[in-house]
Amino acid sequence: MNSRNFIWYALPMMLFLAMMWLYEPWFYQRYVVSDDIEDIKKRNFKIVGHKGASGVAPENTLAAFQKAMDMGADMVEIDVHYTLDGEVVVFHDEDVDRTTNGTGKIHKMTLAEVKQLDAGSWFGDHEQYKGEKIPTLQETLELIHGKMECVIDIKSKGHEFYDGFAARVIEIIDEYEAKEWAIVQAYDEAYLEEAYEADSTVQLKKIMMGEEETHILAFYINAKSFTDHRNKHEFYNTLNPHFTTLSQRRLFRFKARGYKVFTYVVNERENMIKMLNMGVDGIITDFPDRMVEIREELEQLDQIRASKD
Repeated sequence: MNSRNFIWYALPMMLFLAMMWLYEPWFYQRYVVSDDIEDIKKRNFKIVGHKGASGVAPENTLAAFQKAMDMGADMVEIDVHYTLDGEVVVFHDEDVDRTTNGTGKIHKMTLAEVKQLDAGSWFGDHEQYKGEKIPTLQETLELIHGKMECVIDIKSKGHEFYDGFAARVIEIIDEYEAKEWAIVQAYDEAYLEEAYEADSTVQLKKIMMGEEETHILAFYINAKSFTDHRNKHEFYNTLNPHFTTLSQRRLFRFKARGYKVFTYVVNERENMIKMLNMGVDGIITDFPDRMVEIREELEQLDQIRASKD
């Protein structure tokens, strides 16, 4: 058999193996990892409220953060932007249209203009949230006050680089003496580097994928950088991959290089149990109460097992 014929015969198998490699997480999560709560070995995982308890209250509002605390979340993840007059506000999108009664870009508004917006009425039929305001970072840290950890996600989608923004976030963290329970997170490494330069003792987390990237492609690009060049990222101790990109093997590679892995956004109980069976360190969810329920069930299982010993 000449080399040309060999290539033609081998090509289908090569393509098959490439597809298996590319879609490894899908295959692993669908057919391999257990969805039985009794198989979970890890107990010291973190429950992170995504934008607060954003499945039951309007995202990134004080109401959502309070709900997350009341439910028993260990951490809350919030998003921050700059206003036109240099204030740090807690908001996810570049435009205010989706979650307020206003229109326009948040970084082109003053804080006074931002405070005129209603950030609660859009949320389903929950009249109770009508008039909820977009909070500042200071108001948010004052509410949390160390009762749970706070992950501050510096947004970098759709706008120019916020010069000095990360340093200002660090300044506010220092003002509220929140270094023990506040963590700065970003996809844009320039923000993390700026934060590190401002205060090397503040905890930092790296998001592995931008919000508009294809999860699989972004995963391979970022994962290769963070596993092959660990020395370049020594001040990152946690990675946040999307849960659909994870398999046991990939998770092991991250952990073998000293990273903790917090995965997002996991809202269904079956997927939560699968992620815990794989051994993630934390789960970011819109429904922290569902994760708290799983934790309580695990505690009950431990008590039952202990009583039998």
